[in-house]
Parts: sequence; structure tokens; C-alpha cells
Amino acid sequence: MAQVDETAAHELDLYIANDSFMYNRLQAFLDAVRKKIRSNKYDASKAPKLWLYYVDEGAKRYMKEIAGSGKVSDVFNKPTREALAKEYAKDYYQHIMREES
Repeated sequence: MAQVDETAAHELDLYIANDSFMYNRLQAFLDAVRKKIRSNKYDASKAPKLWLYYVDEGAKRYMKEIAGSGKVSDVFNKPTREALAKEYAKDYYQHIMREES
């Protein structure tokens, strides 16, 4: 089984953080998570799967803009993308909870 590539995860994280389209997508994801938290429907065990959609979208944009061609999995294997999604789920949940308090 493939292992998490920390360097690739960091590269993808930097790309996502500095892409204006992904910033707008982030705001939509945060709004959705806030609604789930406020309605007591938030499930922390399912959150990484939600964030994986965001990470995958960023990886596809990276491949198109930076790599030019190739498959996402050639640069960002699934365990790497899942690890980043899990980190986003944890970090943004904490961020939202700080906002709410």
C-alpha cells in the first residue's frame, strides 16, 4: 500500500491555499460545515470524506495548471490526499468552533 507523501501533501496544501478559485470553494465548504454544526448534524468521522472532495478538486486544478498533464494519482496518491483531507477536517472544525465561541 502506498504511503503518505508529506512533501506532496505540503505542495498541494500550498497550491490550494494560494489559488483564488479554491479560496472561494473553501468559503462554500466552511458554510456547509457551519450549517451542519449548528444543526447538530455534523459527524466528525465523515468530515474527512467531505474534505476529500475539496482536496481532490485542488489536486485536479494543480495537475491542469502546474503539471500540465498526467493523472492526479501520479503526483498525489490517495493516502496523501486523504491525509490532507483529514488535516483540513480537524483544523477547520477547530477554526469554526473558535469562531462560534
